Amino acid sequence: MSEELQSKYFKKGKIVGQILGEYQYFQIGSTTLNQLSRSKIIPNTYNAKFSVHKPDRLIVDRGTSNSSVIAVIEDKKTGKFSSEAEKLKAIRQCNNYCQELKAKMGIITDNSTTIWINPFEKNKNTEYEDEVIGIKRSYTLIKKEDGAEVIRNFRIEEKKDLPEPDSMDEDVRKLYKLIKEISLKINNKNSVIKEPERIDPLPLAKRVWQDIWVATGKSPEKCLYNVVELFIFKFLSDLDILSTPNDFNSLYNLIEKGNKSEEILRYYVNNCRKKIYNKDNEDDCLFPAAIDGTTIINGTIFVDESGKANITQAHLFKESIRKFKDFEKEFGKFNTHNIDKDFKTKLYEAFLKQTAGLKALGQFFTPRKVIRSIVEMSGIRNFSGGERVCDPFCGVGGFVLEPLNLAERAFDFKPKNKKINSPIDYNGYDKGFEKDEERTIILAKANMLIYLAELIAESKLTKEFAQNAFNKTFHLWRSNLGTLQEISYKEEDKFNLILTNPPYVKRGIKTLKNEIAQDTNLSHFYKVNGGGLEGLALEWIIRHLKKGGKAFIIIPDGILNRLDDKKLRNFIIQECYLDGVVSLPQKTFYATPKKTYILAITKKGNIEEKQNFSVFTYLVSNIGETLDINRFETPERNDLPEMVDLFGEYLIYRTKDKIKEINKKSLRCKIQPITSFDPEKHWSIDRWWTQKEKIELGIEEEEEEITPEEFFNLLESSYKELGKILQKKKDILKNDHSNK
Repeated sequence: MSEELQSKYFKKGKIVGQILGEYQYFQIGSTTLNQLSRSKIIPNTYNAKFSVHKPDRLIVDRGTSNSSVIAVIEDKKTGKFSSEAEKLKAIRQCNNYCQELKAKMGIITDNSTTIWINPFEKNKNTEYEDEVIGIKRSYTLIKKEDGAEVIRNFRIEEKKDLPEPDSMDEDVRKLYKLIKEISLKINNKNSVIKEPERIDPLPLAKRVWQDIWVATGKSPEKCLYNVVELFIFKFLSDLDILSTPNDFNSLYNLIEKGNKSEEILRYYVNNCRKKIYNKDNEDDCLFPAAIDGTTIINGTIFVDESGKANITQAHLFKESIRKFKDFEKEFGKFNTHNIDKDFKTKLYEAFLKQTAGLKALGQFFTPRKVIRSIVEMSGIRNFSGGERVCDPFCGVGGFVLEPLNLAERAFDFKPKNKKINSPIDYNGYDKGFEKDEERTIILAKANMLIYLAELIAESKLTKEFAQNAFNKTFHLWRSNLGTLQEISYKEEDKFNLILTNPPYVKRGIKTLKNEIAQDTNLSHFYKVNGGGLEGLALEWIIRHLKKGGKAFIIIPDGILNRLDDKKLRNFIIQECYLDGVVSLPQKTFYATPKKTYILAITKKGNIEEKQNFSVFTYLVSNIGETLDINRFETPERNDLPEMVDLFGEYLIYRTKDKIKEINKKSLRCKIQPITSFDPEKHWSIDRWWTQKEKIELGIEEEEEEITPEEFFNLLESSYKELGKILQKKKDILKNDHSNK
């Protein structure tokens, strides 16, 4: 270890650079590449002739299984570059280090001029001979999308750790974001910081799904399980997580060699599939199952219940694999950066709207636009760590996974020192006995794999992701009551945030309530006796919130207006502060035309406290898509973004006089006094807008009134028109008769 590393970066028995987001930053200059690699700061892949060379500064990502160099920074220590020749010499030296260390970018600066280079896009105009090892090298200047060169100064003067963007000053934050952007968007064929052209695999998914559905006649959701399994197989192969002989290309080579369909399917089941998940030998597979037996795949069309190849569908399997290969030939392989960023959210949505699957899957599927809006309202992006988040009725995991699309939460599952220890404890629960029921949790885990694909590809820590991401996050309860049976009174076991769309069921509720009545613990827990399964779910949610914890729950209109549920409404007011009630349009959900609302609450620290602030209410009539089976995008008609913005303002100003200003910003928003929410009366907020206001909002059409005289004139006119039609009919019949 060099003296420089020892004196500046040796902490608690190991070398740790200055923390810059997920990176480590080293200001060195007296430490050789050999010393850096021996300290495991850089990989030892460089040519031995560079062993004694000393880079000035490095940015390194040490969160993966092997350290990777993000940037090499070369300084002109004596001041400004005195000539173009001196500048060129510094650029070439930096480029040499970048290529030897496989750094994603090089930065050359004299504190006045800063040059950013891509060491891997070849460029004949910058070609030169490396005098150290005598090979040809070149580089390309990094440019912005408008063609201008990137010239931002590289300056980080603070010596303290800067783990989060919020802890950085404005200049360092912009620099950090630029480095991240460059690392994602430049490659050996591109040096322009622009959004890469993305491919959308959804049409491929639809074609494969259609083939499976037509050939087998299975329900849309069963066909979806198999489409997802094939996508995961191709995805893992293209990310080099699955390798020869178990990857997609190894399988496709059998097709090119002319192997029979049965042989190809058996090869997939006995080799490729078992490498992803092997219940008989979990040490020899990428993604071991959880204690409840669920993993990331469980299709039942190409594989039977015993896990053997379903030979009757061998030809269908081979043709499905062909379609994936044809897609690859036209658009390229799947990787973490070239896939449409909305594909992971659209994949499930596209199939769950099929009419045959509506009732089967709609009960646990919430439209993505609604989920995104609730996640934005929840404040989860500002969590600092240690919080517990839950969807107790999670379905395919939308509420649990959508936060990972936020920049602030995108790296919650990023491994550090080969271990995943998310700062937020995410939990998704669902129930099931039969194979078909447990596949909901399997789809949720598959969904999570797609969300975290970049981090998995980067680290290759598949078992760690299986155990401490997928299996730790999603849980299957095998009982009639499911989540409702899993109760806790301990504050530390409760949740800071619950986001959910619980099931709305009346039929069979008596059986569940009888089961609760026979269990002493459960009968003491469920005291309110709300109507329907949603009443029990709401009671579970409120009792499982920590003091000060928040919940955003999608509820049916019955809870807000049923006379039988006044005890439930009283329970809400007694235990919680009522933050907001948002009316959603009918047919928001695929499975039901039922009227629904978003209920926003905060658990009181002391139930004796009375709410002394008003309640946010909002009327949504458009969610950015048509409310029919097609669900066409209508971005120009979407009330959700305004609702999110105004709710944010409400949270800031609700105890101040300025709260009155929010009412003036939108006719859809009304800040209601807490006294309006009397548990003895209805809370159906739609009724609190006048007909005139609804007409102005386009929710209702204006009724045209006519005088009695106008009515009789209209009736007389219609009578005359009807007489003319009848006369024409008689004439036609008369002519036909005479012609005979």
